[in-house]
Amino acid sequence: NSEKTMGINRSKQGVLTLATEFTELVALGVNAKYLYLEEENFTLDGSTGKDNGQGFALDLGGLFKVGKLVRVGAVLKDYPLTKMEINGDAYEFPTKVVLGGAVKIPLLGMVVAADVESSLRSEGQTVFHVGIEQPILGILFVRAGGYQSAEGFSWTAGGGLKLGPVLVDVAADLGDESSFYATAGIKF
Repeated sequence: NSEKTMGINRSKQGVLTLATEFTELVALGVNAKYLYLEEENFTLDGSTGKDNGQGFALDLGGLFKVGKLVRVGAVLKDYPLTKMEINGDAYEFPTKVVLGGAVKIPLLGMVVAADVESSLRSEGQTVFHVGIEQPILGILFVRAGGYQSAEGFSWTAGGGLKLGPVLVDVAADLGDESSFYATAGIKF
């Protein structure tokens, strides 16, 4: 007699970002993240079980300009600062390393980018990302791209608006489990 369950997992995060250009060729940045993860399970008999965990993680990144048209970068994502438990089990942050580059096409202003993301955990997978971004009048930015993982190729799309120091951005992952993201920020 096996009991059937359905699980719902939710995550929320708050991020504080600090980035600066040390020289015209080198920029470094850090994201400090507060993560809240929630797991809820439903069984056929109507009972539910709910647990959550919270913790802090860090992203560290560097951007290096090679001339006026080429940029290369590296990021360490989701490096744990605290231990987290969910339902009594230790949760391992999905720490990843991302290496990539971008080229700006003269006259069009279009940026073409590619990167490879690899998990530092042994059971993690490698994911390849490609994309383009086209600025319109220097205030609107339209993006399209995709990524290749073990499950196949998935499309992404997005757009942004930059009005002075105010930045607003939306993005969509159009893969099997579609996800939508929205961010806003002030540059100072």
